[in-house]
Amino acid sequence: AAALETVEGVLAMQQKQKAAEDAENTQVKDLALLRSLARSLTFGAELLRGSGHPDKALKWAKQARGLVEEAAGRLEDPDSLEVLNVIGSAEAALGHGKEAYRAWAEAERVARAVGERGETLAAVQFNMGNQLLVEQRYEEAAGMFEKSLALEQELGASTPADSAATHFAIATALKHTTRTQEALRHAEAAASAGADAGSELVRYQELVAHLQRQASVVEA
Repeated sequence: AAALETVEGVLAMQQKQKAAEDAENTQVKDLALLRSLARSLTFGAELLRGSGHPDKALKWAKQARGLVEEAAGRLEDPDSLEVLNVIGSAEAALGHGKEAYRAWAEAERVARAVGERGETLAAVQFNMGNQLLVEQRYEEAAGMFEKSLALEQELGASTPADSAATHFAIATALKHTTRTQEALRHAEAAASAGADAGSELVRYQELVAHLQRQASVVEA
């Protein structure tokens, strides 16, 4: 709550500054201010989504998207990647799965266009995998999770718990396919995180046991 109040205060100042500049000069845009305002809105939108206000989060994130496009003159801009990820997450929280997936797919396209391969792209791909999993598109979901894991490993920035969560997601998708042994390897990788996995460790271990039984049935 305190962080959100701080963001709202910053936003109020930035919006007041923008209004004053617009009143003085309607021909020249302060591009730095537009980007700063967009980033504040994006950060605030993520806080709102995380605190259970996805409707307001979506409104703020869409405002941020408009400001990025105004500053850059196009959507293919690095700042758009974070904005689109938040839009997708807010849409998903509102139960709008297809709209969420479209936003994340657009974020992935923007990332390719601007050559961005960072943690946000890995998160976008993970989110896309989750939506595909909800839609029971298991092979596609596993493929998207695998892309996310590969990028996490390339960046070397993920924690053992992060990697474990992605391995678990891959295993969860693959258990619905004929790729049982692959699913088991990923489940074991998730469980190998041990104490780093925290309360999730029990779920990882349960999936390992389930897949071991499933594999024995297949072999029999």
